[in-house]
Amino acid sequence: VSVWPVFMDQIMAALSADDADARNTAAFTVMLAAQVPAFGPQYGSAAYAAVTNSLKKFVEYDRPN
Repeated sequence: VSVWPVFMDQIMAALSADDADARNTAAFTVMLAAQVPAFGPQYGSAAYAAVTNSLKKFVEYDRPN
């Protein structure tokens, strides 16, 4: 998609953000974009690496019962 270069680099960067909400939103955006066949060749490997690194920042909190 021709408009992706306008914002996809910022989405990839947001996958490494300290803010969990920003990472979550970026990951959701990548998930939606990955459904478009043109996404794979252009951003697939970078997205895979960025999402993998983002998951390493996941912190599980104790939830009240």
